[in-house]
Amino acid sequence: MKVTSENPDEPLTFSPRRAELIAQVKAELLAARKRASGLSPAQIAASPTICALLGNGNPGIASVQLREGLHDIHDGNATPNNLMALEAACFSLGLFTTEPTHLARLEQFATKYYLDQRQARRYSDRGIDQLAQMIATVWLPRAAPRVELTILPDKTQHHVVLAIQLHRPAHTDMEPPQLSIWQGGAVTLKPEDFVWTTETGQDDNWQLSTLDQPNIIPLTGQTTIHLAWYGDNWPSFLVSVPALASHAIWVETKQRSCTIGIDAGSVSPV
Repeated sequence: MKVTSENPDEPLTFSPRRAELIAQVKAELLAARKRASGLSPAQIAASPTICALLGNGNPGIASVQLREGLHDIHDGNATPNNLMALEAACFSLGLFTTEPTHLARLEQFATKYYLDQRQARRYSDRGIDQLAQMIATVWLPRAAPRVELTILPDKTQHHVVLAIQLHRPAHTDMEPPQLSIWQGGAVTLKPEDFVWTTETGQDDNWQLSTLDQPNIIPLTGQTTIHLAWYGDNWPSFLVSVPALASHAIWVETKQRSCTIGIDAGSVSPV
């Protein structure tokens, strides 16, 4: 997602897509700073990128997530200067004050720290930059990709139907899923053998990819189903595997992958 230097004095560098997302969030924060209401739930609703990143399109959820994220910062490793810049941004956005104008909000922050207005504005600008980066990077796991994998046996239990759905926030960059089937210690189906159907939700905030074909897997000896999904965020896995007579089943999930093993045992495939 981001590349950092070992030198703490050097600025963070981001991929082009992530930098573009940060720029969009920053533009929406600057627009909100000028508004009398600041970054209110109503203004978040008019900020499509922020609303999508923090609330999956729901401004109420986005507002709560924003305040929770800011609260979490105080429990982290932020330096005093970072905290002061973020506090200035929160003042100017109307999150820490009810003053009705941007100027009045900055003056309130300046008075608190015995600063002139120009110094307060510089702190606010720096805090806006930091807040935009946090919204577009650090807080992304609040809307993580999700994998739903279900195995359904046929009546004979000689085959299983593999149903997989991948839910991806539209703002999150994820690589194509890497699905493979192994039987008898050899790969029988590679990632390029599978066909996926992808569609975007009505609110444009989520994309859904569904395994199209092949999705019927014969059970021969030891069958292993492995799915890895790499990208900006770690996906969560929801795996549903029913009990199969005469079959030993095991499931292992890791940060970015899931593996299911099925031992057909004494059942002979037809």
